[in-house]
Amino acid sequence: EGSDEEVYAVARGLADADKPKVPNLKTTMEELNKIDHSAIEYEVFERCFYEEDPEVFAMTELEVMQLRRKLDLRVSGEDVPR
Repeated sequence: EGSDEEVYAVARGLADADKPKVPNLKTTMEELNKIDHSAIEYEVFERCFYEEDPEVFAMTELEVMQLRRKLDLRVSGEDVPR
């Protein structure tokens, strides 16, 4: 039989074996080139990805408020979608 220290060492080793290996985050990374975004002409795009469901569209403002309250939803901002 082993000493308490040996038993604890084996237990620690088993526990450590189950842990995922974390990569060394102190590796050096190649620095990226600086980009002058003012010299690039980007295409205009609109960030409006919300498509209102027809069922929600058919609701009155009161029904929308009641549904938000029931689902504990909070919305804020200007011209927020239903």
